[in-house]
Amino acid sequence: MGRERSQRKNDKLLARYVYDILDGRWERGGDAKVVKALSDSAYVGGIPEEHWKSVWQRFRQSQLELKHKRRTKLSGATQVVLRLVYATLQTPFSTSDEIEDDHVIPIAELRKVYPDGGPLNHIGNRALLPATLNKEKGKKYPHKIVMPQDKYELVMVLLTLDPGPSQGAINSLKAESEKIEQHISNGRFEEARKAYEEFVSKRFDKMLEILKQKYGIPS
Repeated sequence: MGRERSQRKNDKLLARYVYDILDGRWERGGDAKVVKALSDSAYVGGIPEEHWKSVWQRFRQSQLELKHKRRTKLSGATQVVLRLVYATLQTPFSTSDEIEDDHVIPIAELRKVYPDGGPLNHIGNRALLPATLNKEKGKKYPHKIVMPQDKYELVMVLLTLDPGPSQGAINSLKAESEKIEQHISNGRFEEARKAYEEFVSKRFDKMLEILKQKYGIPS
């Protein structure tokens, strides 16, 4: 019972921490501000569901409104969400292998779609991969990845966010990837933009689903 109570408190604390990062509370103040907040017993109190909906809606909109022309480092909120999501996949990361963030749809291709800048670095287009695996995968569309079966399955886990991964999840990823590539190859940039933004939004929805299932964080 004591362990369950402690776990519930930890889950509430984690949810509060994620919420405050999304809401911009930790943009100024650093570690001292975090430590002070944690000493307040009221800090771990529940957050109304409508507040969660609002903060996620703002985060989702901000991702689609990004106007990047090149690769950027992961922001605080994006990094926290990705790390929590990827921690649930329980993949055999080597402790000696650095973890890199990869773009699911290659940025070089997306620049053709967004010549004046766009959501190239959308959280739905980011994945965390071991450096050696990322290097072997290369800057390929998901449907063009070719590598030994054991490594291929691991890459698919990390790109689909499906711990199986199920064949359905793999097929869906490959189909969406191929559709985006075909639109770009044929100069149909408006269609490519629509397909890409649907893809990253769908993948972000999967992340929210994982956060809710594994950590009890409302979406």
